[in-house]
Amino acid sequence: MFDGPLIIVGPAIIGSLSLTALCGLLLVRRYVLPRLRVKEADSEFSGAVVQSIMVFYGLALALIAVNVWQTYNDVSQTVSLEAITFATLYRDWENGDAQFPALGDAPSPDPSDPDAPPDPAMIGQEKDDEDSGGGGDDDDGDEAGRSEDDGDRG
Repeated sequence: MFDGPLIIVGPAIIGSLSLTALCGLLLVRRYVLPRLRVKEADSEFSGAVVQSIMVFYGLALALIAVNVWQTYNDVSQTVSLEAITFATLYRDWENGDAQFPALGDAPSPDPSDPDAPPDPAMIGQEKDDEDSGGGGDDDDGDEAGRSEDDGDRG
């Protein structure tokens, strides 16, 4: 049914739902309402209840609309700030070394480029990591000895 063209399926769905609603309305008016014995006082009370519900609904809807508007403004401001920041970064990248004369350091290599030269700042750190790699095993024996001595004292 839903695979058909929209110009045919849409009116068919709307028409069938409207026909079902009309049939339900006629059945309720003919068979249910006469048995309820509704009086004029009941209508006045239900009118007041409906009015009070609509007041609360209107207040809730107004507060929701204000909240959505504030959220929209916050998101708009964040997007504007991000766009300004991105434009500044792009201009800095586009102009190359002209934007960063005070730093004096070379640009870092691209990690996605396999032919890039190694980073000179990382060369010294790799040697330090290899030298300090085996220094943690010497203290294991002392700790075991301390725990045994503590057990004999108690």
